[in-house]
Amino acid sequence: MNLHFNVIGVADSKTVLRWERFVLNEGGIDFKAVSGEVTVAASTGNGSINGRLLDPKGSGIARTLVTVIDTKGNSRTVMTSSLGYFQLSELPIGETYTVRAVSRRYRFNAQSISITNGNAVEMTMIGIE
Repeated sequence: MNLHFNVIGVADSKTVLRWERFVLNEGGIDFKAVSGEVTVAASTGNGSINGRLLDPKGSGIARTLVTVIDTKGNSRTVMTSSLGYFQLSELPIGETYTVRAVSRRYRFNAQSISITNGNAVEMTMIGIE
């Protein structure tokens, strides 16, 4: 983040710079700002990733493996439902995950998802033929 100010006043004068309402990462991270310093609080709790795999025509892709990998390399894999839905829950918040899907017929671009609060993150992945 870069902040730019137009400074006015006489030489050697001082003015207090106060941070008052601002949001980091769409409000999902607990923090406090004191004397120009921002301290991020440790994240607690769990969230989930809910998603759906679709073919290029918009139909759900069934029985396809979806893998979620955290930044430490830990992974979990689930299979999509008959309509292409999947859910991975009990994922620690404050973490960024890479979501990958493997299908015999379609290719999927990996997506990066951050869980910043205990809510479910919704996503859709569209297969490429």
